[in-house]
Amino acid sequence: MTFPNLIIAGAPKCGSTSLFNYLVDHPEVCGSDIKETGYLFDKEYPLFKNVKDGRNWYKGGVSGYGDFFPKYNKSVHKVVVEATPDYMYQLAIFDKLAQIPVKPDIVFILRDPAMRAYSLYKYAKNNIGTAENINTFTEFVDLVSSQDKLLNDRGILKNAINHGIYINFIRRWIDELGRHKVHVYLFESMKGFPLEFMKGVAKDIGVRDEWYDGYKFSVENESFAVNSRAIHSRAKSIYRNFGGYVPFKGAAKKAYKYFNTSKLTAITQEETELVNRLREFYLPHNLELASQLSVDISLWR
Repeated sequence: MTFPNLIIAGAPKCGSTSLFNYLVDHPEVCGSDIKETGYLFDKEYPLFKNVKDGRNWYKGGVSGYGDFFPKYNKSVHKVVVEATPDYMYQLAIFDKLAQIPVKPDIVFILRDPAMRAYSLYKYAKNNIGTAENINTFTEFVDLVSSQDKLLNDRGILKNAINHGIYINFIRRWIDELGRHKVHVYLFESMKGFPLEFMKGVAKDIGVRDEWYDGYKFSVENESFAVNSRAIHSRAKSIYRNFGGYVPFKGAAKKAYKYFNTSKLTAITQEETELVNRLREFYLPHNLELASQLSVDISLWR
């Protein structure tokens, strides 16, 4: 039975998909057969119902978690990894981790929380459609700030601002697992200096860092503008019907993006001003994060 010795546990909309892909491309790293297993979700968490094939801890227990790593080869792989960024917010996860024979290191990749909120809005409005009836970022922030009942059945959006107070959540992980088991990286560093970033991560987790010399870094899971909402809804329905496994998925995804998506428009002046106001709100929390975890947040200012 194989279990991960590395879990990317946060944060959503901070580049976890790209980081996971960069890692699993490394020959000494074995990734889970699906990136976000969601296996350790709390029953009450909004995304629990979306877990593929209903595979979860409450049904499969410890052994079911090991089923996500069929490609593991003891003679080749030094690191076994999965990435479910919403693990960051789970409450019952530590009891589950305590029952796993391997005690994994935990990675959090974080970004400017104000821009994370903006990215989440754009992603929810365009890619997944859960905010398609919220017309502007200003309206979105107002709804979240007032905890409007419109968001009652959209828990991820309802917590969009609170989930950016990273220190409140990471502190629990440190208290439970110890500071030495928790590693914090910044999305902005990965985006701006991907080679240096990944070589640093490789050294931290004990795989050959020189392998990334010449590696082609691509960006995954970006937000986009949808040209036809009807076509987008139909595509999502087909994806769900196939359980997330669409025949010729890579080609189908490229064709869909070519015909029905376009780049998002640049951030507006109004949106920029609101992002800056959110930065003021987050500043004391960010400073606490920087102080307690020795994280350089200068790229967030």
